[in-house]
Order: sequence, then C-alpha cells, then structure tokens
Amino acid sequence: MPDNATDQPMVTFALFAYNQEQYIREAVEGAFAQTYEPLEIILSDDCSSDRTFEIMQEMAAVYEGPHEVILNRLEKNIGTIDHVLRVARKACGQLIVVAAGDDISLPDRTEKLTDVWVKTGAAVVYSGRLIMNDDGITTGIESNPEPMQRIQAIFSGTNCAKRYGGKVRNIPGYSAAYATNFIASIPECGVGALNEDALTTMMANIQSFSIEAVELPLVRYRYASTSLSPRSEVMTIQDIIQRESRAAKFNRSSAVFFPFLFELIRQKPDPSGDLAIVLSRLKYIYRESILICSSNELGFFKRTALLTQCRSLSECKLVGSRLMGIHFYALIKFAVINLTRRWVQ
Repeated sequence: MPDNATDQPMVTFALFAYNQEQYIREAVEGAFAQTYEPLEIILSDDCSSDRTFEIMQEMAAVYEGPHEVILNRLEKNIGTIDHVLRVARKACGQLIVVAAGDDISLPDRTEKLTDVWVKTGAAVVYSGRLIMNDDGITTGIESNPEPMQRIQAIFSGTNCAKRYGGKVRNIPGYSAAYATNFIASIPECGVGALNEDALTTMMANIQSFSIEAVELPLVRYRYASTSLSPRSEVMTIQDIIQRESRAAKFNRSSAVFFPFLFELIRQKPDPSGDLAIVLSRLKYIYRESILICSSNELGFFKRTALLTQCRSLSECKLVGSRLMGIHFYALIKFAVINLTRRWVQ
C-alpha cells in the first residue's frame, strides 16, 4: 500500500456464511489477507447450525493483522438478501465488498475493486473469477463474466438501464462490491429470500446506476456440491437430481422474492413507461418460477392438470419435462447432455 494509505476511503469487507464449516476457514483467511487499508472486516453468520461461527470466532481471536475485525451472528436465519442488507447497514466503509463463506478472495481483490470505484463513482463494481471444485482445485477461469441473456431480454427496448458494449450488465454476487449508500438504501424483504444479486441487479439498472467491471479474476469461486449455480460439465443422473432439488429451493425463494421486487419497482417514478415494461417481463419469469415449484412438489395428476394451464410452448416445456417426476426428468436430461456432447465431438 502507498504511504498515504490513511487518505484512502474506509472500505468494509463483509464475509457472509451459513452452514459452511467445511470451507469457512479458507474464506476467512482470504479476508484477513486483503492488502487494502483502511479496511473493516465483518465476519457474519446467518445463524448456522454447524461450527461455522465458532470457527470465525476462533480465527478472529488470534488475528494480529492491520484490519479491524468485527464478529456478527444473527439470532435467527433470515436468508441471503436480508443478511446482506442488514450487514450493509452496520458497515462503516463507503464501499462494501461482499464474499461468500465457501469462496476465497485473492489478496488484492479489495484494492482493485476500490480503485475502480474511486475512479468511476459506480454504484457497483464486480470482477471475474477462478472456478474451483469441492476440493479447491481450479477448473476454469472467467476474467470478464458475460452478461446474462435473460437480463438483456428484460431491458430490451428500454432506456432506463445503462449499456456497456451494447449490453445491460447483471451483477455476479460472488464478486460484487457495492457503494454502501446504494445497497443500504434497499429495504429488507422479510421473507427469507436468497436472490440478493438479482435484487441488486434490478435496483441498480432501473435507476440507471453505473455497474463497472474489473476484467480480472479476483475470487476463487467454488462450485461446491451444494451450489445452485449451473455447471458446464456432463453430470451423472444423481447430479441432475440433486441440482434440480436445489433449484427447486431457489425457485421457492423466487416465489416470495418477486412480489417484494415488484413492489419496489412500483414505488419508483416511471415517466417513460420503461419500468412498466420491465415489470411485465419480470412477471413472466415469476410465473415460470411458480410453475417449476409446482411441477416439483405436486403429484402426477396435479402436474397433468397444471399442464392444461400453461399459456405458452415454453411453459408447456417446463411442466411437461417434469410430468413423470424428477427421476424420469433426470434420465432424459442426462441422455440429452450425452447426445449433445457426442454430436459436438
């Protein structure tokens, strides 16, 4: 760090964890290794039922580095969105760098994100990632995450969201840093939802806030066995069943998240009518989440009845592919994956 480090803005590095005792030690070590100063580190646990918080306590007790370390444990589990928002309101830093309890931040992560934030004044800054598996072995690199196609569709034909190379940016939560005054201004949802980067992506874009990217991998991101994130490699049938189960949990979260998001959007002024367009497209995605939840949780005859309520070919595909149950769905998907792989080769 330069000699004038004390002239730098105070930044908060917030590590969020829930039932991640297997990985939390490496995540905390990554937090402690940050080169940026002055830095406040908040180790926050969302009422884990395992030893996650105890490990945080043990490591904080013996830490002798330059950063201030604050321990925070919630009395009850409140879900990712409200966990992030609540800690943001406790943060002393002008920028809050967020980290997950199963990922590892590289030592210069905070330094590089803060540098871009200071130069641009962006509401959000994010970076690329090194991808690793359960065992911590690096399996890929993504220096500049490609904006999601879904976010392009949501904002197509509107002018509220900023474009970068012609594309609207979504925020990858695993590598994000937020201007504290932006993220702390968002109200808690109170429904235990998990979609924190979907929330921040929408709130930044509908308000035309800047989202800047650092084209470097600054996080070692773990595709753990418990991860909801999609994987590119060919999976076993059991992998598909497990992922579908986790995706069902995420869609249940979406089912309660979207009404909260809709209300936030309705509260914003909309002189151009752009937000009304965005809202209508989000409602379609919301309906998809409801259909997937229902398809996974209802019995065969109710799934059949649900199929008759579909309004489009894509909805029929969502419900129809799950009509015979999760095991049959996994079998068909596994066959398609392997056929596609052989065709490409």
